[in-house]
Amino acid sequence: MMRRTISVTMSLAALVTGLMTSMASASAQVGYPPGPQPPVVSQTLPPFPAPAPVSAGPAVAFTGANILRWALIALLLVGVGTLLVAANRRRRVRVAA
Repeated sequence: MMRRTISVTMSLAALVTGLMTSMASASAQVGYPPGPQPPVVSQTLPPFPAPAPVSAGPAVAFTGANILRWALIALLLVGVGTLLVAANRRRRVRVAA
C-alpha cells in the first residue's frame, strides 16, 4: 500500500511538472514577459501661467443680504412707536380722587 501511495505521488508530481513546463513554453511563445519597450519621449510642458493680480475690492464682502433698508425701516417704526406712546401718556386724563 505504501508503494502505491509513493507511486501516485510521483505520478502527480510528474504531471504537475509537465503541465508547468508546457505552460511556461506556451507563455514564452506569446511574448510573456514582454520584450523591450520602445523608448519613451519625454515632453516638457510649459510652466503654468502666472496668477492674475487681485484687484482691491470693497473692504466688506458683498453677501447679498441688503439689510440696510430693513434696518432703517425698523428704526423708523421704533421711533413712531415711541412718539405714539409719548403722545398717549400726555393725553391721559387723570381723575382727581
